[in-house]
Amino acid sequence: MQHRSTFQNVVATYTVLQHGGRRLGGYITHLVSGYQTETHSPGLYKVTPSLEKGSKWSLEPDNSTTMTSVIGVLGAVAPSESGASSAIETANIFASDALSVERRQLGKGFSLFYTPNYVIDGMGIWLSSNQKTSVSTAGSPRSFAQLLANTANKPSNYGDPERYKWYIVGQGAKFFQKALQEYKHISKAPLSRSHEFYFVDPQIPLGLLKDDLRSQGIDFYHDRNILEDKMTLAGRINQYVDPTETYRSLHRAATLEKVVIESVAAANKIYKARESSGVYFCDLIKNLSNTLSRRWG
Repeated sequence: MQHRSTFQNVVATYTVLQHGGRRLGGYITHLVSGYQTETHSPGLYKVTPSLEKGSKWSLEPDNSTTMTSVIGVLGAVAPSESGASSAIETANIFASDALSVERRQLGKGFSLFYTPNYVIDGMGIWLSSNQKTSVSTAGSPRSFAQLLANTANKPSNYGDPERYKWYIVGQGAKFFQKALQEYKHISKAPLSRSHEFYFVDPQIPLGLLKDDLRSQGIDFYHDRNILEDKMTLAGRINQYVDPTETYRSLHRAATLEKVVIESVAAANKIYKARESSGVYFCDLIKNLSNTLSRRWG
């Protein structure tokens, strides 16, 4: 029999074995983010510098059908330890971290396509009944794809940028993968004509995006659109387990190449032993964390 428990902002599914062929004990079968409260609906927001004391940014829902800002960011920060998720918290953190390379442009504000993890993890599998009803089509991968298509097809005006810059952050890469599939059915115009995409700590094997991006005129190898200096442990593990070795095959500075090669070689020894009966999940994660902790950027 399986059990499910919530520990602050993590939902764990596990089985307790008291007899049988395997070792007795508890076996974790699934881990996902857990949510208690949500202050904003998924979808597009306009973020501007705040005029209120003690607050750097303010945001409001944006019903525009095309991009109104030169810079956009897609994703969401993980829920807090209490399980709270917030678009304004996401905007504040992304502005200081993921968008730090755009500081000069941020004075004009930016667009946030807010994708809390529960939208990505099965559209509400782990939500309360109230949260399930709040997931609207405005925050779906198709609506994001439509926003990209509308922007690509709109008549150009004086002052419009040559391309709109999008930063895809963390778990947002999973959402973006679904949006790429939708875009192919909506528009024939290649994404590269009107948009640039930069990936910040992508928590998805990049090989899952490579072919679809190439069909849209975007290539990891030539466009240099992975911000390596912002890669966290979660991002490095995703690139390590990528069977296509997309990130690992990129051309990079010799010193960084040496770090990646050494990290992967050490992780291989740990990962190959994962099916041994004497290996525990917590030890595997701990050892991989230690091995992949050196910065890939």
